Amino acid sequence: IDLIAERIKMIGFETPANYQYDLDNNTLTNDDFVGMDSKSIFEKLKKDFKEFNDILSLHLKSTKFDLGTENFLITLLEQKEKNYWFINSHLM
Repeated sequence: IDLIAERIKMIGFETPANYQYDLDNNTLTNDDFVGMDSKSIFEKLKKDFKEFNDILSLHLKSTKFDLGTENFLITLLEQKEKNYWFINSHLM
């Protein structure tokens, strides 16, 4: 969240100044993993990373960004794809 907020400010826009705004406008769920076995936790994380990657990929394909923002988002996507691959490799 901090990196995204920093990028938004760099290109001249204001960001919401409180964490509650982020929680209220979040599309991913914040699950309680208490009582879940490790395989279930990895499955949930895999699903969340996939959803995040799909959302980010869609925005990259459908929206025009300045080159700095596009590069920032591509780097973020690459990091999340690596996380997805890592989690998925533990489920095989």
